[in-house]
Amino acid sequence: MDQINLRDIIKLIIKRKWIILGFTACCVIVSAVVSMYFVTPSYSHRTIFNISPVDLKTGLEQQETIISAGVPGSNETYNKHANRMLGAILNKMSYPRYDADSVASMIGSAEFKDRVFSGNDLGSKVSMQVSGNKDLNQITIVSLSQFPEELLKVGKAVKDFLPGYISGQAAKSVEKSAMLVKDGLKIENENLNKYKKEISEFIARDGGKVENLSSEAAVRYRDIENNYVLAAQAYDSYKIIEKEMSLIKTGSIESMLNLQLSYEDSAPVKISPKIKVNLILAFVAGFMFILFFLTVFEFWYKKQS
Repeated sequence: MDQINLRDIIKLIIKRKWIILGFTACCVIVSAVVSMYFVTPSYSHRTIFNISPVDLKTGLEQQETIISAGVPGSNETYNKHANRMLGAILNKMSYPRYDADSVASMIGSAEFKDRVFSGNDLGSKVSMQVSGNKDLNQITIVSLSQFPEELLKVGKAVKDFLPGYISGQAAKSVEKSAMLVKDGLKIENENLNKYKKEISEFIARDGGKVENLSSEAAVRYRDIENNYVLAAQAYDSYKIIEKEMSLIKTGSIESMLNLQLSYEDSAPVKISPKIKVNLILAFVAGFMFILFFLTVFEFWYKKQS
């Protein structure tokens, strides 16, 4: 069986050089025309912001000691249980914290994009890719659009809108936690009054002395007393958190965040079509195709001869 070796291919290239050059040139020309006149250009614009991380969490930890005030069973054991109660309630709280990652996630959210774009008449003209670097406290925004003049508005829009947006989000978060504390205080205050009344009624029925209670009544009394202690611990915990949360000032976030524009492309960068790359690919593809075609044709022609 006949085989085509490298020497045959080289001879074929020399023999058919004008056909190969002509076809390859046509491919390059077609690629250039399509890239320059039929493909809509796309542009990118990169903006980098530096921020200072903001943590509005209070200094409370689960190990904080709650000092009892007139609550039955005030001792070391009570404080240990109170610590657990405080920890359980703290886990329900929502404390705003903003670093590069969380702010980048916020900028990338649909809500933020809608507000920024609608407020600057950008609409669907621009898309954003946002990433955060927690180690460098940097946020990188890469904006993409077919309209280069629109890209220049994105960096300014984000810088103008972001601090106020974060303050608003923080205020919502703190308000949510404040409502939780308010509801908790109301519930536990009602529980305290309820169990205190039950304790007084129990004692009054038996001459005012706990030791006069029957065994069954004593068990019930201890249950009520324990419930009163738990309600007192929860109430104390909510009061401490309420005081701590009153120190959180969401309005200061804008200055604390210290959003600074550290880098911005001087002009939008054209990312497509990449005419040079397209021309090189067209040249390679055209050359390979015509060479393959001519090689097959030459092999077939020899076989027929």
